[in-house]
Amino acid sequence: MLTGIGLRDDVMKVKCLTGNSDIRCSSDDDCRMKKDKQLEQQSQVSKSDTELTQFKVLDESNVGHQQTKLRNSKSNETQNQKRHRQEDKEKTQKMKSKQVIRKPDPYPVQEFLQLSYEESFFLSYGLGCLTLLKPSTTSAEETPMNLVDIWKEFLILKPRFPATYACYHYYRSKGWVPRCGIKYGCDFVVYKKGPSFYHSSFAVLAHLVEEGSEMTSALASWYNFTGFSRIIENAAKDIILCYVTYPEEFTELHLKSPACIPHLKVHEICMKRWRPTRERELKEDYPP
Repeated sequence: MLTGIGLRDDVMKVKCLTGNSDIRCSSDDDCRMKKDKQLEQQSQVSKSDTELTQFKVLDESNVGHQQTKLRNSKSNETQNQKRHRQEDKEKTQKMKSKQVIRKPDPYPVQEFLQLSYEESFFLSYGLGCLTLLKPSTTSAEETPMNLVDIWKEFLILKPRFPATYACYHYYRSKGWVPRCGIKYGCDFVVYKKGPSFYHSSFAVLAHLVEEGSEMTSALASWYNFTGFSRIIENAAKDIILCYVTYPEEFTELHLKSPACIPHLKVHEICMKRWRPTRERELKEDYPP
């Protein structure tokens, strides 16, 4: 037979298994275990609360630290700006207080416009935009020169001036830009539009010839001509022989005045170096 105490213990055990929390434990060990669990849960809750409070405190401290940093950086920026402004003001004041003293340049670079005889006469005769001055012997003032005086002066300095000027005037009227060709051993090198746009296309040799006479070469001999043509070909240019003819009734006195310019005529001959091998190749390419 089961005693009453035993029956009570069995009933309490069954009820505990069903999950009723109001029923008291039958033994002291079970009560102790429950108390320990409750204490552990309370301690975990208290730890989590403390961690949250610490995290909040850290966040607040970090935010405050960052705000202080921003304030300090702004204050530093304003201070630096003020310091730079003060330095700039001091520099400007020092520059104003100092007197600017220009020392003479020991190696001055003198830039000036240099025109050839043909260019200067073309600007005065063809365009009328240039006046040449000549120092007078009696006074210190300079007197302007007329076209006849300019022509005679240039003819003394350059005996071939009638031929070179007629050639220069001819190419300028055609839209070309002639320049001095002393670099290539000729009178002119002719540019299309100008030296800043294209390389020179032709090398021009000017030669004055009487009308009706034989047009001899501007060079002294074929020996000189072949050497000149070889140089010009290496420079990727063509040779133009420019013959300036004057009437038969003209004398030297007529050529000493600019009134002879309308009576001069220009004849051009384009010369190229003949190469036998190239001619043979061309003949082989084309059928007879």
